[in-house]
Amino acid sequence: MLDPGETADMVITIINSGHAEAYSVKASLTSADQYITVNTTTPQSLGNMTPEQSIPATFSVFASPDTPAGYTGQITLNITAQHGVSTTQTINLNFTDYCYPTANCSFGDGITGFGLASINNMNNGCSNNGYGNFTDMSTELEPGQTYQVSFKTGYSNQKVCLWIDFNSNKEFEQSERLVTDFSLSNSNQVYTTTITIPESITGGIKRLRIRARWMDSAQDPCANFTYGETEDYTVIFPAGQMSINAWCTPDEICLYDSTQLMVTATGGTGNYSYLWTPAAGLSDPTIQNPTASPSETTTYTVEVNDGSSSINADVLVIVNPLPPTPTIALTGNTLTSSSPPTGNQWYCSQGAIEGATGQSYTCTWEDVYFVKVTNENGCVSMQSNSIHVVIYSIDDFEHETDFNIYPNPFNDEVLLTLKFKRQSTICFGINNLGQEVLKTKINSKSTSSDEIIKISTAELDNGVYFFKIYSEIE
Repeated sequence: MLDPGETADMVITIINSGHAEAYSVKASLTSADQYITVNTTTPQSLGNMTPEQSIPATFSVFASPDTPAGYTGQITLNITAQHGVSTTQTINLNFTDYCYPTANCSFGDGITGFGLASINNMNNGCSNNGYGNFTDMSTELEPGQTYQVSFKTGYSNQKVCLWIDFNSNKEFEQSERLVTDFSLSNSNQVYTTTITIPESITGGIKRLRIRARWMDSAQDPCANFTYGETEDYTVIFPAGQMSINAWCTPDEICLYDSTQLMVTATGGTGNYSYLWTPAAGLSDPTIQNPTASPSETTTYTVEVNDGSSSINADVLVIVNPLPPTPTIALTGNTLTSSSPPTGNQWYCSQGAIEGATGQSYTCTWEDVYFVKVTNENGCVSMQSNSIHVVIYSIDDFEHETDFNIYPNPFNDEVLLTLKFKRQSTICFGINNLGQEVLKTKINSKSTSSDEIIKISTAELDNGVYFFKIYSEIE
């Protein structure tokens, strides 16, 4: 719950509800609302997300002190990932307020006097419309202690109830009612009873409400009464010693991935601010739960301050290196990875190829292929170079010619080794994104020996190039 004038950390859990892995997921929060400001302007990097995986993202949000009670604000969550994946969701923020019931106390009904600890308001008369806002009057109470409460009315036969909003949700719940229909039989007489504060109450500023109703139950904290009155006061529960618990999830990541730093605080004043160091690799070092993307194993320290004291805690994030980036080469229709035999996963333009996990892969359709390697820590390498493989099905080319292309990747030249199985003319070109940039024509004079052709590539820009070899059959 965000109150007017408050800055708070909003934790939003992002879930990959699709059936495929999402890569390089980022979440950002924006606001066009006149009363709401999103302080976290940097997108939160969530890394790669497997299907059904959930990762929390934390954003600092501020609500203007001028936000009207009962107002519903809107902020927008934007999620993006590789391959053009994006989605947007609108989040409503409701600014609830306490109810303010009315009643008639002009004949002396309701409460003309109230006292609790240092609150002494024993001659307060009738409030306007039967509601008295005395929240500027406060007293300090201790959890687990019993206190005497004093009431007085100006009209006989009143029933009185008392609540304290212990959980600060702006509702007076039945479990928070400490006095139930206590009878004020006579007017202008001081009646006393006791209340006991629960042991489990957390520190902070709370609202106390008393209600009186003539000749009927006052147990509804919000209903309008024909005759009676409502009065609100402030009680303060001192906070105990502050303590914090800090951790991260996961505690071990791969290079370029992210983890969520988390800290919870209890005790103290309840007014917490946060500072994480070092700031390098953090989405926002001043929010409660930032995301961390360190480039090496790092110990992060969080300092939590409640305005009167501070406390620190350390969180260790272990960063595992990625496997070396593999290279692949093509021989005929078979691709071979430079990586060890285990850990390979072959890909085409449609994604990972099911079952293609060997050191080599024989292509059966035309596509662009590459490989990634996973090591013993579960870290995945950068993708290898890509090779466009063309499969011939008419007058199958491999019956005409054996060929090999190397090195791959190349610098200033490429070598093609060709063995012609019958005399023919071979034309080949090097295409970059579909545009032919080099072309060579060879007339074969042998049907048995290898022919090695050198192609100069020194004038080509860096990039991915495709070889196309054609058999011209007379």
